[in-house]
Amino acid sequence: MDPNANNYQNQYNQYNSYPTNNQYGGGFLDQIRYAKRLNGLEVITIFISICILIITFIFGFISAQQSNEDAQRIAHLQQVSLALTEYYNSSSAVPSQRSYPVATCSADANEVDFELTLRLSLTGQIKEKDTHAYIEPNDFPKDISGVYSKNLAKRSVTFRCPSAISPAAVTDKNANIYADGWESCNFNK
Repeated sequence: MDPNANNYQNQYNQYNSYPTNNQYGGGFLDQIRYAKRLNGLEVITIFISICILIITFIFGFISAQQSNEDAQRIAHLQQVSLALTEYYNSSSAVPSQRSYPVATCSADANEVDFELTLRLSLTGQIKEKDTHAYIEPNDFPKDISGVYSKNLAKRSVTFRCPSAISPAAVTDKNANIYADGWESCNFNK
């Protein structure tokens, strides 16, 4: 028998057994070195728990963002509604002669009557009707998630009211849709 075999056996036994506090002094590094490893089920459980936490956080963030956008839209609608009421009340001293801004494109909901007619009326830019700015021109609300374009070339939805297009945009697709340079929303039903 090899004399070194007994020495190898002692070294094997030394590293194969979990050390006691007396054997190696119970140091932190020794405990880590001989600590039990995680099995596959424990690793999978930890991984699934972390994934569930991440997914919950993401869905919570998305729903909070949507509710914030909805709250902003409601605030914008209330602002426009209040401005319309003030516009109506001050449109005439005689109650039977009061009126709201008249649609220029069609009776259906469309981008022109909100973006142009209503905006020009409520910001006091139609001099014949009322010069008072119920909403400041720079504060007129826009949809947070709306897609806007300044000219017909970049517009993905066809413009439904060609009578409201600026004269330059009729001949040049890269000219501004509105004469004042306001961006047009790509509304789609």
